[in-house]
Amino acid sequence: MKYYQANTAAIEIDIKRDVRTVYYQLWYLQDKQQLYHRLDSIYKSLSNAAILKVKTGDSPGLDSIAANVRMSELQALLIQMSNEIQIQQQSLMQLVNTNELMLPVMMPLEKLSMPGIANDSIHPYWHCNRKQSILPMQELE
Repeated sequence: MKYYQANTAAIEIDIKRDVRTVYYQLWYLQDKQQLYHRLDSIYKSLSNAAILKVKTGDSPGLDSIAANVRMSELQALLIQMSNEIQIQQQSLMQLVNTNELMLPVMMPLEKLSMPGIANDSIHPYWHCNRKQSILPMQELE
């Protein structure tokens, strides 16, 4: 009976970890996709400007070709990102055991602040080494 309970608890912890990992990966991919969409609109306007420069004879066609290549690369990245999001959604559906597609909230990921290190929160190993290095110094004095 204890083995069953311990095994159930371990499986539950693994599932929670996996759901959390997939969810945050999905959130990251979604933010990345939004960034690529913004870049796509920028590259479209650059491509249109390059085409206009070529038509007016202001510059050779190389600018237009380069802008079109960048726009094509970005569209390929958008397709790849969309496929990765679908894969993560399938993983999340499998972990949660549902047939509904889920997406994280459309908010940017928050940057986590790192708290300052206090003297009492020093890693025990480092603290022990520091004590060992102080003792010989005290003996010399």
